Amino acid sequence: MRVRAARLDDMDFVRDLGAEAFAPYGRYGPLLPDWFMRPGVLTFVAEHAGKRAGFAMLAFYEARTGWIGDLLAIAVSPSRRCGGLGTALIERVVEEAGRVVGTLPLRAIELSVADSNSGAQRLFERHGFRVLDASVGYYDGGQRTIRMGRLLPKPATSGGAG
Repeated sequence: MRVRAARLDDMDFVRDLGAEAFAPYGRYGPLLPDWFMRPGVLTFVAEHAGKRAGFAMLAFYEARTGWIGDLLAIAVSPSRRCGGLGTALIERVVEEAGRVVGTLPLRAIELSVADSNSGAQRLFERHGFRVLDASVGYYDGGQRTIRMGRLLPKPATSGGAG
C-alpha cells in the first residue's frame, strides 16, 4: 500500500470513485474534477497492490480564526475499506498540512461529514478529529452536516541567542 500525489491521469478515477462514494449525499461527480484542477488543492491517491483504491483532497483557506486545511473529500473503494487505506490517506493529509505550517500560519485541519456516516466519524475521531459544530447545515441528500477538526502542532521555533 502506498499513498502518492495524484497525477492528471488520476482525475477520472477520483471523479468516478467520489461520485459513487458520495452519491447518498449529493451529486459530487461534477464537482470533483473542478476541485482536482483547482490551484492550491492537493490530491493524493492510495494504491493497493499497484491499483488505485482511494483518494483524499486537501485545500487551504483563510477563515475568521486563521488558516485552515480543509479535507474536502476522502474515499476508499468499497472492496478496500477497513484495510488501512483511510488511515494512510489521513496520515498523508496531516503530514502535508504539517509541511504547510512552515509557510502559512495553518492552525488546524477541518472537514465535513454526514451525521449518518458513523464509520467515517469513527475513523476521523481515531485520528484526533473532534466535533466542532454538530449542525452546520445539510447535504443535498438530507443528512445533517457535522464539522470536525483537529489542531496541528505549532512549528518548532529555533531558540537561542542570535
